Amino acid sequence: MKKIRLTLLLALSSFIGQAQVPEHFKDSLQNILNSFQSANTIPGISAAVQINNIGLWQGATGESHAGIPLDTTMLLGIGSNTKLFTSVLCLKLVEQNILTLEDSLHEWLPNYNYVDSNITIRQLLQHQSGVDDYTNTSSFPNNVLSSPNTIWTPQDILNEIGPSNFQAGTSIAYSNTNYILAGMILEAATGTTYDILVKDSIFTPLGLNQAFVEGFEPVQGVAAHPWWNGTDYFSTPRTAIGTLSWSAGCIVSKPSEMARWYDALFNSNFLNSQSIAEMTNFINWPEETTEVGLGVFKINHNSKVYWGHNGRTLGYSSYFIFDTDCNHSIAVIMNDITFANPEPIAKALAEKICELTSTTLDIIDYPNDNIRIYPNPNSEYITIDGYSNLLSISIYDVTGKIINRFDGPNNESVSINTSEFLDGTYFISILTNTGITTKKIITLHNKK
Repeated sequence: MKKIRLTLLLALSSFIGQAQVPEHFKDSLQNILNSFQSANTIPGISAAVQINNIGLWQGATGESHAGIPLDTTMLLGIGSNTKLFTSVLCLKLVEQNILTLEDSLHEWLPNYNYVDSNITIRQLLQHQSGVDDYTNTSSFPNNVLSSPNTIWTPQDILNEIGPSNFQAGTSIAYSNTNYILAGMILEAATGTTYDILVKDSIFTPLGLNQAFVEGFEPVQGVAAHPWWNGTDYFSTPRTAIGTLSWSAGCIVSKPSEMARWYDALFNSNFLNSQSIAEMTNFINWPEETTEVGLGVFKINHNSKVYWGHNGRTLGYSSYFIFDTDCNHSIAVIMNDITFANPEPIAKALAEKICELTSTTLDIIDYPNDNIRIYPNPNSEYITIDGYSNLLSISIYDVTGKIINRFDGPNNESVSINTSEFLDGTYFISILTNTGITTKKIITLHNKK
């Protein structure tokens, strides 16, 4: 029997929901979490994948604490993944002509010791300022653990830094202080506190209803217990860690919200095209396979390109990426910082979901399946029946270009008008909750 080899990128449903994700997708992704958790000394892993044009998968494994499983509703700190929120807030103000990326610090802030007032906002966001990183001081862990109820101000944080590491613009080095200064500029430019600004500008518009700024707001749900060196720090107040991390690392949320955040940012128009271009104007980073933009890194891995960031805070580790090839968004958070490394999990999830949704198929008639498409050849319409639990139907031409797409319904058959199709061969992919069936049809309007 003649076969036609065709590579199809499956884009089968625009409705976002767990129910739209096929069962074998869910099983494959959950198996990755289970395998990593069982092979490593990790209390728990929570993850989510926003599968482009299909829906949201979320899963968890392990424990929050003894006898209590970690589940997908629990909240966890995202640490330095907060930086992308701060960068986006700056870019939003650029779009509103309130500031520019080339503005210097002295245009918005007073002078501070060891901070060059000529540093630009772009240099802050892209780690080219040379400003000392306050988290590298020997006092940093003690500041968090010995006085956990202390409220730190940005000025208090700047009092912790030492001399600059290099002249602004001459080198590059990661510094959390850059994003503290960026947060101070945001407040100076808007007259609004950072916690209110991020909530009103990002959380609320995108429906990230459980995300909140730690140290400034009460917990918006049940938090997973945070672990470090085998100690459960759930009973330790988080006022100090929240206010000390602030615009560099203070946000708490859950993977499902963070995967939707990446999807809104990179698959939608939350920022305009110029802002995205500025954000992703990457420059070389000391690590050979990595480049840095504004609040986001470009990661080259196994011939793939991801945009993303990692994060660590007391008791939590996170890694978020956007797959620039398959357009999926992945968020992984662990409730541990001792042995936890969410990066390989996020990349494994990205590779698996791209494999599942970018499928090379042998397009033939399947004599043993129950799905029928008739008449074939056709001239005005086709009827499809013999399926169950239909999610969507997509029609492609021979180049793999999508011609039309239909969501359910779950009735016994569906008719599709082909009168506007050009004469030729087409391929129909039928997505149910048990898998995908692809069949060939021929449309001939003037057959004799």
